[in-house]
Amino acid sequence: MEEIASQILNLDSDDLDPIVKSVLGDESASATRSLTCASTGGLSMGTGTLAILKVGGEANTSSGLKSWSVVIKAMDASDSREMYGNNPRAEIDAYASGLLDVTDKGMRAVRCYRVDRQPDQKVWLWLEDLSGWVGPPWDSSDYVRASEDVGLFCGYWSARELPSVNFLMPERTADRFKLSRIARAFMELAPNVDPEPVLQRILPVSSYVAALKLAAATDSAQSVVEDGPRLLTHGDCHPRNLFLSPRDANRQETVAFDWAGIGVGFIATDIGTLVG
Repeated sequence: MEEIASQILNLDSDDLDPIVKSVLGDESASATRSLTCASTGGLSMGTGTLAILKVGGEANTSSGLKSWSVVIKAMDASDSREMYGNNPRAEIDAYASGLLDVTDKGMRAVRCYRVDRQPDQKVWLWLEDLSGWVGPPWDSSDYVRASEDVGLFCGYWSARELPSVNFLMPERTADRFKLSRIARAFMELAPNVDPEPVLQRILPVSSYVAALKLAAATDSAQSVVEDGPRLLTHGDCHPRNLFLSPRDANRQETVAFDWAGIGVGFIATDIGTLVG
């Protein structure tokens, strides 16, 4: 992280000015040398993530001195294991393609001002700074706000053809949440081991019954959602990957980041993850 921060602090105005103009929405803006760079303090579970840094400074503009800030997500694109919801190349390609530029259809992606491709397959994503926005833990009204925007996002993409790009993750939600798959992934059971007796042995009766009901509901819902449209999905639409605009903002928004699981899914994929 220290090496990346040092590189950032040594950037000149030719590198910074296009970013500053976009952040401030002002073509007269030019960065001064008063640059800061520090970790956001947020931990990342993402494969290939090297650092998440908040970068800021001041800019001279036609209307005076203004402050600006961005978040740089530094990534190693060579570390791209084919894991569900954890492919750094998918996130990089999604931003570079312009696919995530839609901003008025419910949930939107955090703005990406530039994709910088560094040597040795290192990539910097220059992202919108959401400092001051509402992150988890949420109250019930926050979940209502986010659910409405996720629903609008799903509705928008359910009525459109899926983009012809090769970085979208295939649909894996239905298989991912089957009891047998959960037993292997989270309980580390062998494929030939029946999870039900194990659950019965380790859980209180009420929790065991609830687990079996959930498994049965998942199985019965699968045929219903499979008959619906395939659409673009975030893939990990969890509150830890979402920010809500401040409650007193002029425009209420739900903004998603960490698009490493972007892919094809059912209409229930993102809202199901959020509710779960």
